[in-house]
Amino acid sequence: MSVSVAFDHRRVLANIDMLALERCCNDFHEEFKDRRPNCDDGAWALRFLEEIKHRGYPTLGTARQLVGSGKGKNGWCHTGGSYTKGVDLAQQICRLAYGRVPTKAEVANL
Repeated sequence: MSVSVAFDHRRVLANIDMLALERCCNDFHEEFKDRRPNCDDGAWALRFLEEIKHRGYPTLGTARQLVGSGKGKNGWCHTGGSYTKGVDLAQQICRLAYGRVPTKAEVANL
């Protein structure tokens, strides 16, 4: 019997490289802020960074934008299509904050 491990968005690394995280979040925002008219697809990355700085971890809503949820939404770490650069940056952000990229199964109940 396999045991499913749930992802906890509050369990960020204690020793985050904040300079690298800031660089990745800013790069993500710059790449995606104007991708669609009237929509800043990169705003979540700046919000993620600010929440880490001020709260120590992101809110559930912001974390879901990064890793996804079981509500039928892929986060940036698991999206595809023309967003490959976004996936790469999101996975870098995830590795910097959490040490790894959670699987879709781990975030299914997020």
